[in-house]
Amino acid sequence: MSLLQEIDFDKLVVPVLENIAHAVAGWLNGVPQNESSLVNRITQALDSRRFCYGFTYPESRIEIEKYLLDRRGPNSTDLYGSDLAITVEVISPYTHLAKTAFLQAKIGDDQRVTIEGRQVDDALINSFTAKRSFVFAADRMRAGALRFESIATVKSIFPSGQVTAQLSTEEWMPIAPWLYNWLSCSLGEPSDTGDPRAPEKILAAVVDKAENPRVNVEAVLREFDLPDASLPRAWLRYVIYVQGSRD
Repeated sequence: MSLLQEIDFDKLVVPVLENIAHAVAGWLNGVPQNESSLVNRITQALDSRRFCYGFTYPESRIEIEKYLLDRRGPNSTDLYGSDLAITVEVISPYTHLAKTAFLQAKIGDDQRVTIEGRQVDDALINSFTAKRSFVFAADRMRAGALRFESIATVKSIFPSGQVTAQLSTEEWMPIAPWLYNWLSCSLGEPSDTGDPRAPEKILAAVVDKAENPRVNVEAVLREFDLPDASLPRAWLRYVIYVQGSRD
């Protein structure tokens, strides 16, 4: 399965990359320069409406949805498994494709970044996120260059027994090839849109029930047998409606 069968990568992604570049530049020029502020900037950039039309057929369009799923555990500690989940769905008259990536943001310098072993293990503990989780690092000493790596690969090189580790990002993938490989499904696990446990349906259930004050998020997690730290802090969903046909 490839989402690129239905969308024009260049027309869709070039504006996205431009927006992200401006967002990272703004983040570098401000304070604080932490993970939360970086995610805030990038989420704002990814919510731009200027690339919403004309990327495949002239009448095609994107609907962008943004949700805050931030949760708190005991003593107001953070209770989430990743910083940001990004979903891309492609709906056409003849197909429905979907993928979700769970992203952890890190700040690094000179192609080095510090990773917490607990966050790696939390991402790998359940099938909901295990094959869909990635770390992305912003390198402050290299003009905010973004590099991506899968959580599974990070785990394979993480020193045994250490709580944290400083890892090299030199071999990690820049954002443009990462996006291409992810959208073409060379990276990350695609979703079965007919599966009630597909990540998009679980996240939608959390959003729907979180708006009902009589139902808490923990009830949704129990329903799907998911650990507490399996949800992202925020969810950005792109639903791409492709009109036209292959004829």
